[in-house]
Amino acid sequence: MVAELNPTAEEQAQARQTLLALLAAETDIGPWDEPDRAMAGVLMDTVTQLTVTTEDRAQVRHELIRILAGAGNTKMARALMDTTARLTVTTEDQAQIRRELLALLAEETEVSMARELADVITLLTITTEDRAQIRHELVTLLPAETSAAIARNLADMVVRLDPTGEDQARIRQSLLPMLSALGDSGIARQLMDTVAQLNPTVSDLAGWGTWPFPPTSALMAAARRNSGLVPWLAELPVIRIYLGDASQ
Repeated sequence: MVAELNPTAEEQAQARQTLLALLAAETDIGPWDEPDRAMAGVLMDTVTQLTVTTEDRAQVRHELIRILAGAGNTKMARALMDTTARLTVTTEDQAQIRRELLALLAEETEVSMARELADVITLLTITTEDRAQIRHELVTLLPAETSAAIARNLADMVVRLDPTGEDQARIRQSLLPMLSALGDSGIARQLMDTVAQLNPTVSDLAGWGTWPFPPTSALMAAARRNSGLVPWLAELPVIRIYLGDASQ
């Protein structure tokens, strides 16, 4: 391999450019089967070995993110993200990559790709300050998200980042209106169970008469746990009527 031949800095730079061009071409090949994955793995490992200085790492990370933006295969995208993460050394590196991945996440429409982006962003979120910043970014993204599945992934990511009470309330406000328009019972149940992790009260369930599917037991239990007895009893007749209608 080139990295074992003691190349000069200029030769390393030329080799990196060539390998990154080959790697970019791999993203256009489909399906991305085992030989493709093996080739991409060799290319990424070699690029990493040829990336020595801080400037090198910054340049290669930039190129990998650019390639990632055009990747149409989830496995390929995850490999690119993992390689990018391996080239983050300082907290400034991590912050920069989080910003770039969040920008991609904001535009992503594919559920599986959004899930991988969210997972890597979480792995790069270490300090309390990092968590607060990423929570803010994700909560800000949610109101504009039209895909219930992606919104649930974003909310689940926030749950893993120790959200504040205000964060939880804002996420509930974004997720609950989606339940009225969902035609898929599986996604609806998943969304409700995510809301159940966000400390809902009975007041958050005021619109459930418009939902095509009844509340899950997890959501009901969470709302009861977080509500006073008087508000819960006041809502109980409506709950019984609605659940009775849904079971018929």
